[in-house]
This record gives sequence, C-alpha cells and structure tokens, in this order.
Amino acid sequence: MLRLRPYVNTVAVAVALAIGTASSSAYAIDDASRAAARALGYEGVKAFQAADYKKASDRLERAYAALKAPSLGLWSARALEKLGRLVEASERLLEATRLPVDSGGNLRVQREAQVEAEAMRTALVPRIPTVTIAIEGAPRDKVKLTIGGADIPSSLIGTALPVDPGDVEITGTVGDQTQTQTVSLKEKQSTTVTLKFEPVEQPKPEPEPEPEPEPEPEPVGAPAPVPQPGSRPTTTDESSASNWQPYVGWGLVGVGGAALLVGGIAGGLALSKNGDLDCTDGVCPRGTDPSAIDSHNSLLPIASLGLIGGGVLAAAGFAVLLTAPTSSSTPITAFVGFSSAGVRGTF
Repeated sequence: MLRLRPYVNTVAVAVALAIGTASSSAYAIDDASRAAARALGYEGVKAFQAADYKKASDRLERAYAALKAPSLGLWSARALEKLGRLVEASERLLEATRLPVDSGGNLRVQREAQVEAEAMRTALVPRIPTVTIAIEGAPRDKVKLTIGGADIPSSLIGTALPVDPGDVEITGTVGDQTQTQTVSLKEKQSTTVTLKFEPVEQPKPEPEPEPEPEPEPEPVGAPAPVPQPGSRPTTTDESSASNWQPYVGWGLVGVGGAALLVGGIAGGLALSKNGDLDCTDGVCPRGTDPSAIDSHNSLLPIASLGLIGGGVLAAAGFAVLLTAPTSSSTPITAFVGFSSAGVRGTF
C-alpha cells in the first residue's frame, strides 16, 4: 500500500507549482484568477497544517471551484475528511483522480497528487457508515425521503446509503403523514431504519354512468307511419280545442236532456188528459169541461218545444263531444231515447 508523504511546506510549494504552470484548456483561466486561486491554496494549506480545518476547507473549496487541479482536489478532500465529511471527501478524491493531466504543466506533481488521491480514497471508503431505509405501509415511489436535510431519490430506498459519522436525521413523508428517526452512527457502522406509515385507503372510483342508447336512425325514404283504424292525427288546433269541447259538449247534452225530460213529461200528461176528455180528431163532445180542454192544450206546446229543442241541444252536444280529441281506445257511442239521452264509451 502506498504511504502518504508528510504534509510539509514542500507540498505547499508543489501546489503552487502545479497551479502556476497549468496552462491547458482544462485549467484555462486568466492570470488574475489563477493568482487568486494560488493565494487561496496557500492559505488553505497553511490553515490545514495549523489544524484549523474549517478555515482550510473554506479556502481550499473556493480555490478548487476556481481551478480544477488534482493537487487542490487532494488538499480539499483532506480538509473535508478532518471535518468528518467523509462522503464529500470520497467523492472529491474520485474526481481528482479523473481530472486530465496538463501536458504543459508539472506532470510529476499532478500525477503524484492523483496517485495519493486514489490511495487516500481506497483507505477512506471502508470507514464510511451506511444506512438502509425500509418503508412499511406505503408504496416506495410515494415516499419523499430526506437524510440530513438532503433529498434522496425514492429509487434508492432499500439500498445502503453512505452517510457521515455522527447523528443522522431521516425523514419520510407520505401525504400528510411524516415519520422522522435519528440514528447515531460511527465509522464503519451499518444499520437499517424502518419508517412505518398508516396505509392510505385509496378512494374508490365512481362508477361511470351507462351511456343512453342512441335512437336508431330512420332509413332514408322510409314510408310515413300508417295511422291505426279508429285513430285520428292530433293537430295543434285539436289539442287546444280539447280544453273547452268537453265542457261545452256535456253542457249541451245536459240542457238538452233536461228539455227532453220536460217535453216527455208534458207530452205524457197531454196524452193522459186527452184520454179523459174522449175527444176525437180535436172535437170534444158537448158538456166537456172547458178548463180540462185548456189544460190539455197548454201542455201540447211545452211537450213539442221540450222534445224538439231538447233533441237539437242534445244532438249538438254529442257532436261537440264526438269531434273532441280523445285517447280512448273504445269509440264513443251516443244514444237518444224518448225521455233520456247520453253517450257510452271509455274516456
């Protein structure tokens, strides 16, 4: 296994040489920016040697952001490792090993930095603790998961996730349910955390209404419907007429029936009196009571008027009723008697 060289001022000089001689497109920045990155690198290395790792990390991170050089990547990873940020340090070391080497710069310094970065990462990765998240009561793709405040894709649930040593807060959210657990992990430690949720009942879909059957289109040129026997087409005029015709018709029938009844009674009385008088062809024998003759004669016009007028009124009423629109399946039949009149049928 490769042994890391001591962190001495000669290393800081190597950093400066690596930065100062870089000139390819991978590190192409203006002279002012390169000088600023070099100054930050100096400050970071000095702070690291003074065990001020927070300051060292701040300076080296800013220098590395301005100039992607393997030597700066190596030193920034060393500062991150001292701060306990092992996951970031591992990723920084991997990135440093993959940076292109500038053919116009100090090849030896750059390559040595990449070799040391690879050796450091090989020793660092086994130290990183891991946590595996298990979900109960909810689909994995419905869970919003965060570890230490960082969003974790749902596709990574159930796999070992690298985390930094120390207290790790794990939060899962499904709808309005939130589950949070905090675990304390040491280097090289692995654990599983289970987040349990109450099953969310999915609303049942409402049944779709059945579509109403579409009326079958009538064929073009189809013959008009043939009216059934005894039925008549109803027109608008007939419909409006049906509002008054029954009342008027039955009124006429009623008045006519009453007149027929009066005329029938008067005629019957006249016939009875005529039999008592024993008159023949309008000639009565001598000694007949004149008042009886007058009573007989007064009944004759009443009988005639009642029978004739009542018959006319009743016939007119029946005519109105028979012409009124009706949905009856049984035809209406009128009848007229000597002293009665009416209709038979279903209305």
